[in-house]
Amino acid sequence: MNSKVIAIRHINAIAFCLLAAALAVLFIHLTTTSDEFGRYNPDWNGTSTFFDSFDRHDITEIADPELLKTYTNSTLLVVAPDTKFSDADLTAYRNFVLHGNTLILADDFGSGNMLLNGLGSSLTILPGDLESVDRAYNDPAMIVAYPVGPTILSPENKSLVLDRAAAIRGGDPGLSTSLLSWVNVNSTAGSTHERTFTQYTVAAHESILKGDIYVISDPSIFINGMQSTDKPYATAEYIETLAGDDRRILIDTYSSRAYHVTGIRGIFQEIQTRTDYKVIIAAALLGIIGLAWRRRQT
Repeated sequence: MNSKVIAIRHINAIAFCLLAAALAVLFIHLTTTSDEFGRYNPDWNGTSTFFDSFDRHDITEIADPELLKTYTNSTLLVVAPDTKFSDADLTAYRNFVLHGNTLILADDFGSGNMLLNGLGSSLTILPGDLESVDRAYNDPAMIVAYPVGPTILSPENKSLVLDRAAAIRGGDPGLSTSLLSWVNVNSTAGSTHERTFTQYTVAAHESILKGDIYVISDPSIFINGMQSTDKPYATAEYIETLAGDDRRILIDTYSSRAYHVTGIRGIFQEIQTRTDYKVIIAAALLGIIGLAWRRRQT
């Protein structure tokens, strides 16, 4: 066979490999998921709208708590964590806060309390769904929360709508329910019980040395379905409040459910976040190109 023809075939093979790699990258970018709180889920229970709003801002994804030690004057956002933190993880988060940074935790019944305990915080997320007569829609769990003090969790002192939020104990209250509210500790069982009406904190702040911790007891504030609430409520404006912060915004992808994805997207994300996988794939591609080049020379 003509050597020129063989060389052309090898060049075509290399071009095909490069094209396949480019298509794989495009496929990863366009792939969506149906995971609750998923960053790549465009449905009502995903958080794609919230995270897409940061595209034009200076944000950094944190896939390993150890990376936090390099940041100052930064805000770390942790949404619905579902990870069992190691002692080393908790030390990294705590040092981040102690060095003058801010950590914002949005959680109800995930591993948020484990994180708070590791930070040395007095804040605690209590069990049970909050319900209220003062609600936004025909659902007692869709409570309205009102600002009770200065906080970054309530833009322009407007009220927010929360869905099955929990009560928070400790710290300085930032948002609370009205007095016509109660805790339904058996909400999943659908049972009825005596209601004790009182006011509950749903967002709170605590300072630890130079740093700050903010907790809001409802991660669903970030889902797409909550970004289209009525004008009297500031749920959608919360995005602009965070995005407009002068501090660098860090997104926790290590523990947040928003970045724990399944299916094909999960496989690709694992490849994106694991250095060893990247090295293996890069070596394989270089090997293919090198083999094609070697055959061309012969």
